[in-house]
Amino acid sequence: MRGAWLTFVLAACTPAPVGLVPLEEAPRFALVYSDYSSTSIGLYDEALAPLAADWVNSGSRVPILVTPVTADAVLPSVSLGRLAWIDRFPADVLTLVDPRDPATLVQLDVQGEGPATAWIANPHDALPLPDGRLLVSRHNPDLAPGIERGNDLLAIDPVTRASERIALGCDAGRFFARPDRMTEVRPGGRRIVVVALARLDAPYEAAGQGAIATLDPTSLEVLGCHELPGASNCQDVRAEPGTEDRVLVLCTGQPRRAEALRREEASVLALRVDALGGALIEERLDARDLPLERTPAAHLIPLGAGRALVTADGRGPDPLSAGPDRLLWLDLTAGRAELLAETEPFQFGAGILDGDVALVPDGATNEILRVERTGGAILDRVAVPTPTGLPLRIVGAL
Repeated sequence: MRGAWLTFVLAACTPAPVGLVPLEEAPRFALVYSDYSSTSIGLYDEALAPLAADWVNSGSRVPILVTPVTADAVLPSVSLGRLAWIDRFPADVLTLVDPRDPATLVQLDVQGEGPATAWIANPHDALPLPDGRLLVSRHNPDLAPGIERGNDLLAIDPVTRASERIALGCDAGRFFARPDRMTEVRPGGRRIVVVALARLDAPYEAAGQGAIATLDPTSLEVLGCHELPGASNCQDVRAEPGTEDRVLVLCTGQPRRAEALRREEASVLALRVDALGGALIEERLDARDLPLERTPAAHLIPLGAGRALVTADGRGPDPLSAGPDRLLWLDLTAGRAELLAETEPFQFGAGILDGDVALVPDGATNEILRVERTGGAILDRVAVPTPTGLPLRIVGAL
């Protein structure tokens, strides 16, 4: 089944195949371009000048690349010290490589050990552990009778490929925990991993109460499951710059609902995490309290001091309508949101904070908006065209 799906995707690819050509210098940024049927990853220097604007794509054919870049490829939330991408549904593969030496490429099957079933792990994120292993969030549960797998975290050794499952124990009735994005904080000097929990049911039709989990990355002990009242479908969590113990969490509200219903449980929350893995909500901005036509629903970029950028996506008053994407500047402390920019529906992508400037991709123009961190002013737009012609979706730092 998996092989048949990959054959279909590869047949639909538009980019010309490229090999993994060694780079002379280490790239600063990786940019993901995709039309959701084919994908290209370009590598850029610190000035966003291309080192290889199409370094690898869905048509790439080299012996070491067993699983090509798929249509559902994303970058990890934090740097893994080299180029890394996650092929999510249905490939279940984490790829690591130093672009200066493509022979270092490693592809890890994150399904781990267990019986053969039709299960797809759907990995959503990865981050480094102190012992050199990588922690992967596996979003989907294995629903086969008698099998406990997925809906969990997996610690995997990139050298030996040995893996260890970490059960979260954060389900809520019919709602699976469904771990998503992850980050790390260091309250009192202790490393704590924070995991966003989408808490969705099996058919992705409803969400339970929003939550996060905390984990000791050394012992892999789950320290707690912390509910976020009034919020649901918490998909993203990011460490807040300038602090050692605060995270911002994006909860996008009930899935498959009209806009008015979705915004009732959509929130951005600031949490302080303590050295025991506890979490306290210090600030929050609820969509229902904002004079917005769109719900903050994607691409969270914390800026520090309770401020953040987020995208209100192009969904309109009902799930089938669409309007422009809107880039919002949020101030949780002041309880306000400002509109910074608009683009075509579903074209603002996942960005990052780079020093004092946030980088936000716009797939409609294949430009990166450079947003000033403290005041929210758009400094300029940097064109980053690709020879594939694919839309820009993700900016990540190596």
